[in-house]
Amino acid sequence: MLNSDALVCPSRLVGEVGEITESIESLQRKFEEAKQSLSNMEDTQMMLEKEVANKAHSLFTDREKCMSHRMCYPTLIRLTKY
Repeated sequence: MLNSDALVCPSRLVGEVGEITESIESLQRKFEEAKQSLSNMEDTQMMLEKEVANKAHSLFTDREKCMSHRMCYPTLIRLTKY
C-alpha cells in the first residue's frame, strides 16, 4: 500500500513553499514593526520618567526651600484685612 502523502505533486509543493516564504516575510515585517514600536514606547517611558523626576524635584524645592521663606511674609488674606 502506498502512502498518499508521498505522492504529492511537485507543483503543489512549490506553491506551498511560496506560501510559507510569504508567511515568513510577513512575520518578519511584523516583528520589525513590533521592535520599532517597543523602542518608541521605551523612549516615551524614559521621557515621562524624566518629567516625573523633574516635577518631584520642583515640588521638593518648593516645599523644602521656598516654603520656609513664604512663611515669613503675610498671606494675601492678612494683607487685605489691613
